[in-house]
Amino acid sequence: MKLKILELFQVPEEFYLLELVTRLKRILQYKIDIAPLTRFEILQSQEMIEFLSQVPSASVPKRTRSALHNHLKSDPFVATLLLLAEPSDDLYAENLLNQQYALLTHLYCVRGLHDYTAYLQFYRTFIECKLAVLPLHQLLHLTTREVHQRLSSAAAHVQDLRLVTPFFLKAQRSRPSTNSLLFADNHHMQTIDDDIEYVETSDETGETSCSVVRLASELSLNTEQQRRKFRFKIAGAQRAFYAFENATALGMQAALPNELYEFLQVCAPGLLRNSTVAIAFVDAGYLLLFLFQLFGVPSPLQLILNNKLAERLPAEQSQNYIAYQFEREGRFISAELNLRADLLQTLSPEDSDARIHFAASSRLQLPLPSSILELLNTTLRGIGSDARHGCTLQKALDIDVADYRRWLNTKLKATSLPLRGIGSSALHRAFLQYSKHTIPEVYRAFLAQNTIVQSHYVSAEPHKIGSTMLRAWRDFCDVTGMRWSHIDAHETARFAVSRQFHCEVGSKITLRSELVAALYQVLLAEPDLNSIAFYVYLRIASTSALRPVREPFPEFQHLNVDAGSMTISDKRVHHADERRLVVLTSSACQLLRAWRNAAVANALRKLIASPTHALMWFDDDARQWQHFGRKTVDSLLHQRTNEVLKSHSFRHVAASRFLTSSGRFDQRLLNFLMNHSRAGVGLLDRFSALSPRYAADLLRQQMEQYDLEFAELDAQALAQLEALA
Repeated sequence: MKLKILELFQVPEEFYLLELVTRLKRILQYKIDIAPLTRFEILQSQEMIEFLSQVPSASVPKRTRSALHNHLKSDPFVATLLLLAEPSDDLYAENLLNQQYALLTHLYCVRGLHDYTAYLQFYRTFIECKLAVLPLHQLLHLTTREVHQRLSSAAAHVQDLRLVTPFFLKAQRSRPSTNSLLFADNHHMQTIDDDIEYVETSDETGETSCSVVRLASELSLNTEQQRRKFRFKIAGAQRAFYAFENATALGMQAALPNELYEFLQVCAPGLLRNSTVAIAFVDAGYLLLFLFQLFGVPSPLQLILNNKLAERLPAEQSQNYIAYQFEREGRFISAELNLRADLLQTLSPEDSDARIHFAASSRLQLPLPSSILELLNTTLRGIGSDARHGCTLQKALDIDVADYRRWLNTKLKATSLPLRGIGSSALHRAFLQYSKHTIPEVYRAFLAQNTIVQSHYVSAEPHKIGSTMLRAWRDFCDVTGMRWSHIDAHETARFAVSRQFHCEVGSKITLRSELVAALYQVLLAEPDLNSIAFYVYLRIASTSALRPVREPFPEFQHLNVDAGSMTISDKRVHHADERRLVVLTSSACQLLRAWRNAAVANALRKLIASPTHALMWFDDDARQWQHFGRKTVDSLLHQRTNEVLKSHSFRHVAASRFLTSSGRFDQRLLNFLMNHSRAGVGLLDRFSALSPRYAADLLRQQMEQYDLEFAELDAQALAQLEALA
């Protein structure tokens, strides 16, 4: 408790707690009366007061400003506190010293600990001049805004109050500082065309703050004609991005499988016949780069080659590299991509048991398709060991970007594809466009070393990412006519060994399924209405991906239990009345209906008002229904587990459960579940061919498949709610 108090007030090491005991105790006592605290914060403050009451205080006279010179700017609150005399035992005595402590508490609640100017004006006005403006009972019952209004009225007659009065308002932060591109924690960039970029920002919890469509190239905007041209380009970029997100099958952003087949007939017929041995060494290098880009690696020339059997390792192990090993002289090579996985500034678990969350790895190993392995085998065996180990592909193959583009354009001109508007970029996007909705976008972002908003939420095992990518690649090869080799016994053994090491990449606060199930059982072991309501909240949050907001559940008019859905206003970005459609499973609907019956019956017994929203908890002290806000959920989780858990974790659990479910994956359904969209393109946009009811049914079918694991616990909760009703 001592450490919590020192951390709360950020007391410097030069000061002892003994000389601050009575002063901090008085601040905490007045803070309970003044500040709008939650129930958990009140209990925490009372525990601190009780602890301070047991600590013997040392009689220390008030300091002078010259003695505290080194701390006036770095620790202005603690320094100002020591400039006051020690308070008396009478908490509500009407005297000047208690008024000063009450005013200092108001100032601390709105200005924090480090506003030097605010505490300087406080010292000059209330300590040095000893002004007494308001009686103590008013200072303890008025809000800080009301105190500011009273001080403003008095400042018209007392000139000394004019400088300190503005500091009794909460400091206003400019909006661009939190929502601008400059101050965002993470930037997610996606290139749509050569000159068009989409940039989206997010904080460490995964909440998006702003998004823009911009031109990648710099333009001069000195004349009105240039500005008008820029506006036309931006409008065109937005339309192009909308078409890109809609994944139009016949668009020119990506080549179709039959168009790629036509290109390979001219460029590499050996790939179509599964005869890469006949491909010349020079062409094999260019084809290797082409297949890397086709697979989704944006800059293959910068990959470092790392021979696993070499005695010395490359110096830059933090970069992306290809780890390879020759097997069966002249026939086979085993290789995988080793990529960075810690690309985001994300929320990390603090002071919690390591067994609660999945271990987040900083590196990701991905297997390569057989066609890339065969070309890699051909090219690397033609290069000396000293010229390949520790070198980039560009240096080992002696090919730069200009050489590769020249080769690709030459091959393209030998086909009829340029006449149809198919260029090199369209060829590179063929596989990604084909698998746009079958490979999770998070997996493709790892491969491209890019980040998206969903990278915050998804936690996946490396072998799951690799097997998903290879499965989609084989389907793509079957459609385009490329042949691929089945993995042999050696490869099967290698995959089996890799699965023994359990680690995940992505989200760092995804809870283990064993902990979630244990937490549910703990809540149902206490058959009271609040515990069951908390169980229902966590079940829906970990299935329907609710955001931890102040009011996570809507009023009853926005809940349709029969249709299995509700609309909530958890994030208003595009419109002031924007609402999100949340799909509920059948068990969630039963739990909400049963809870409402039990809550109404409880309200009638206690002669109180019935709840107004779809799910709430009852505060016995305030005798009113409260929402499951973020702070409330965090405090309840701490009470049940004695660990520091984040309410965001259950939204992460919902994303991971959907991603690892046994059903057929569809990226559009995951976007629908998480309420993510770009440029207004989603499953329910105005050009969608699906009705909202049918889209909700598709998502519910997927959710029902993996939500059955808690059927027994849901039945137990329903029985308890029926008993309480």
